[in-house]
Amino acid sequence: FAGWFMAASIFLALPYAMLHGDHIRVSLLLQVIPERLRRSYELLATLIGIALAAWCTWETAHFVYESFIYKEVAQGMVAVPLWIPQIGMPIGLGLLTLMLLRRLLRVVQAQGADPGCQIRRQAGKAHGPGQISDTDQNEGHHARGACRAQQAGGKRFPSQ
Repeated sequence: FAGWFMAASIFLALPYAMLHGDHIRVSLLLQVIPERLRRSYELLATLIGIALAAWCTWETAHFVYESFIYKEVAQGMVAVPLWIPQIGMPIGLGLLTLMLLRRLLRVVQAQGADPGCQIRRQAGKAHGPGQISDTDQNEGHHARGACRAQQAGGKRFPSQ
């Protein structure tokens, strides 16, 4: 049962990590492309992420559906229907797809400014004055450092 719970916790944590900008992102390309192309890059990367997440959601939902239809059960002392521990996969991936769609809307709406910083600023509004979110406490994170640099007049682009 522990393995099933661990797998479910990983998939169900995907949208939460996306909301708080905690996914690992390789920003090497962002450091070398011209400033005028960065927003296009963000749009393309987000669209690719949406396509992959939607495809994975569809495939895992089909996988769970087949387990349900064929009445597959776990081998062992307890015959647990396999669709029960598998259901966390399409739910988590579906919510991740929705979070990526949310990011796409915010990137499209961010005109002229760095879309990543605007997303983080809007997410920070959920906290009251003087409160710091868990993600804001990590001073070394590139994305938040880039937003601080942008607010100070710098030109660094965030990694999220």
